[in-house]
Amino acid sequence: MTGLDKIIAGIEAESSAAIGRIEAETAGRISAILENAEERARSACAEIDAETERRVGEIARRTESAVRLNRKRRILEEKQRLISEVIQSALETARALPGGAYFDTILRMAAGKAHPRAGELCLSAADLSRVPADLEERLNAALTPPARLTLSKRPAAIRSGFLLLYDGIEENCSFEAVFAARHDEMQDQVSQLLFS
Repeated sequence: MTGLDKIIAGIEAESSAAIGRIEAETAGRISAILENAEERARSACAEIDAETERRVGEIARRTESAVRLNRKRRILEEKQRLISEVIQSALETARALPGGAYFDTILRMAAGKAHPRAGELCLSAADLSRVPADLEERLNAALTPPARLTLSKRPAAIRSGFLLLYDGIEENCSFEAVFAARHDEMQDQVSQLLFS
């Protein structure tokens, strides 16, 4: 080997050694970069997992709350429906009382509602057709003077109960009006009976 060959061989050896060092440094840097990237990826995945868990938990809590609220709303609606049915049934029962009991109820109600002066008691056409002959007499016997009521021959535009007329002023004592006026009170009483 000549001197030039030795120089070329020396340069090649030095180049190979330099390339080896550069490759080793590069491999170390690549390894560090990959480890750092993997660590950041693991950290990002952990954060994403934690956020996903938090959101899933929040959605589950909201869903559970909505289900509970919907259940309470449905129970309340069903209670309201049952209460309305009971009140409606009571109204129908009052309307369907047999003649004697029906007119005894009219007498009690009229005695409680009558003003201390003369007036008229008006019944529906259906009630006028079945009114007992002694109703007016029994009614006035139940009133405290100076209260006095005469039975009107003109039918009132009501289904059941009666109207009181005093100097052209009408007081609606139909069963429908009485039930409507006392609806909240009856609703509370029925609710206590059914649900306490």
